[in-house]
Amino acid sequence: MSTLSNGYNPEPGGGPDAFSPTGAPPRLGFLARLLARAGGTTPSQLPRYASPKEIGDIQGRGLISVGSTLSNVGGFALIAHTLYGNGHFSPSLFAIGAGAALFVGVADVCCLYRFPLHRIGLKELRKAGLRCTTLGGHVSAIVTAFRIGQAVATSATVAFFVSMMAYRSDIGAKIESDYLAENKAVIAQATPVYDASITRATGAVKEQTALTRSLDAQIAVLQQNLIRATVRASRNAKAASAATTDNGAAQLASLEAKRTAEYARLDGLKVDLARMIEDRNAGIQKAVDSSSDRKPKRDGFLGRVTAFSEILRENPLRLVIVGAIEAIAFGIEIAPVLAHWIYVPSAYAAAMALDHLRRTTALARQGAALSAPEEPPPPPDEKPGDGRDEPDDPKPPAPEPRRKRGRPRKSPLNGHQPPPLA
Repeated sequence: MSTLSNGYNPEPGGGPDAFSPTGAPPRLGFLARLLARAGGTTPSQLPRYASPKEIGDIQGRGLISVGSTLSNVGGFALIAHTLYGNGHFSPSLFAIGAGAALFVGVADVCCLYRFPLHRIGLKELRKAGLRCTTLGGHVSAIVTAFRIGQAVATSATVAFFVSMMAYRSDIGAKIESDYLAENKAVIAQATPVYDASITRATGAVKEQTALTRSLDAQIAVLQQNLIRATVRASRNAKAASAATTDNGAAQLASLEAKRTAEYARLDGLKVDLARMIEDRNAGIQKAVDSSSDRKPKRDGFLGRVTAFSEILRENPLRLVIVGAIEAIAFGIEIAPVLAHWIYVPSAYAAAMALDHLRRTTALARQGAALSAPEEPPPPPDEKPGDGRDEPDDPKPPAPEPRRKRGRPRKSPLNGHQPPPLA
C-alpha cells in the first residue's frame, strides 16, 4: 500500500473511507490558507486529499488571482479619481475602486476555480475507471468567453486612464494652447490693459529707485561735510564751527529718516509689481472669462480625452507606448483565465466529486425507502374448530348428482333423444 509524503493513503481498502488518513495532515499557515482559498479550494480539506505538488499548484493559482485583484484595485481607484476626483486622494473613491476590484476577484475565484471543481472531478474519476456521467462544458465555455471579453474591456480602460495620467502635462499644454488660439482676439483686447498696469508699476519702481539713490548720494555728501567740519572745529575751537556741525548733524538725521521711508515705499512698490506680474495671466483669464465672445476651455473629462487623442495622432511614439501599457494590463487581467485553462491533474477535485456522489447516493436511497408503497398486514390466525375455511384454501368440489331410482324414460323431458345403445 503506497502512502503519500504528506502522510495520507489514497488507495482504498484501509477502511470505510477511501481517503482515510494514515498520519496527521500538514497544517497550512495563514498565507498558505489565503492562497488556497483564492485558488478555489477549502483550506481545511485540501491537505487531506491533495499531494504537495497539487497544493503548490493551487497556491500558485491563488497567487495569480490575488495579484490580478490588487492590480485591479489600483486601476479602478485611478479611474474613480480621474472621473470624480478633484486632483487629491480621496478615501471614498479608493474604497469604491477597491470594492469593484474585489468583486471581480471573487467572481473569478468562484466562476473559474471553485464552481468547475465538480466537473473536473468527474472527469478525473472517469479517467481512473469509474463509470459516471460527466457534465458538459457549455456553461464553462460561456463564462470563459464572457470573462475574456471583460478582460479586454477592463485592460483597455485601465491602460487608457493610466496613459492619460502619464501624459497629463502634455494634455494640459494642448488644452491651454487650443484655448489661447481659439480666444486670440479676446486675449488681445484684455492683455494691453494689464500690460499697461504693469508698465506703470515698473515706472513707479524705477522712479522710487532713483529717488532713494539720490538720497543716498545726498547723505554721503553731507556725511563728508560733517567730517570736514568736525576736523576744522577741532583745530580752532570757535562757536561758529560748532553751530555748523550741529546743523549738519540735524540735516543728516532728517535725510536718513526720509531715506528710510522712501526705501520702505520702494519695497512696497516692488511687492506690488511682483504680484501684478504673477497675477497677469490670471487677470487676463478672468477678463477673458467675463467676455461674451470667449470660447470655453476644454478642461473637462471629454475635453481631456479629445486632447489626448490629438496628441497621440501628432506623435506615433506615444501611441506605441500606450499600446505597450495596454498589453501589460491585458496580460495581468487574462492571467486568471489562463490559469483556469491550463489542465492540472487534481485529486482534490476527484475526492470532492466522489464525496458528492456518495452523499447523493445515500440521499437517493433514503428517498426511495420513504416513497416505497406499504405492504398490507397479514390476516389474523383462525381459531381451531370455528368451522370456517381459510381464505387461501381451495373450495371442495361439488358432489356429482346421483341417478334416481326406476327405469329411465325413453323420451327425455328436454326433447333430446338418448344416444343409441351399442
